[in-house]
Formats: sequence, C-alpha cells, structure tokens
Amino acid sequence: VENAPGTLAIEAPSIERTYEPFDMLASALGVCTHAVLSSWAKQSKTDASALVVYVEWTVDDYRMNTLDVSFHWPGLPEARTAAAHRAASLCSIHRALTEPPVVTIRQAG
Repeated sequence: VENAPGTLAIEAPSIERTYEPFDMLASALGVCTHAVLSSWAKQSKTDASALVVYVEWTVDDYRMNTLDVSFHWPGLPEARTAAAHRAASLCSIHRALTEPPVVTIRQAG
C-alpha cells in the first residue's frame, strides 16, 4: 500500500492466481495500517508522501499462520520511529486480529 493518486487498486499477483480471501484480509490490514500512519503523520506534521506499507503472510492447511506488517518511510525522523510503530498498532484490523471478535455462523432467515 502506497500513496498514489486516484483510486485504490488491489490485484492478484499474476493472471494465474486469483485474489483470494487471505489476500483480502492482508489487504485490509495493509490499507488500515497505511491509513492510521497517514493520519498520525498529519497530526504530528510529518510528511508521509513516501510511506509504503508491506504485508506478508503464510498459510498452511487453509489457515493463515503469520502476518508480518512492515513499512518503509523515507524521511521519518529516527526519534519518531517508536511512536509510528505504536500508531500502526492502533489499526482496527490489527486489533481485530490480535483480540479476535466472537464469530458465529448460522443460517439466515
């Protein structure tokens, strides 16, 4: 996820691979993290125009095992790095994954 003009485009990595639910979850985490960091940057008067958020994940036996979020932020002052990490953890998708909601499955109607 990076700052770019226009609408957000999310695509499968290749024509041979479809965009799957795990991709959607990772995308949601990346977009949320980017939005939170951009908002934090605006409030702290820090330039986020070069901010890029990366999300990598592993899946085994139809279960997402790991999610790794990192960001590349040229121009972020070293003294602000710890605060940016704390801000990134405020993403609501991050919170939903670290403090899972109750999920129910039922037949509607």
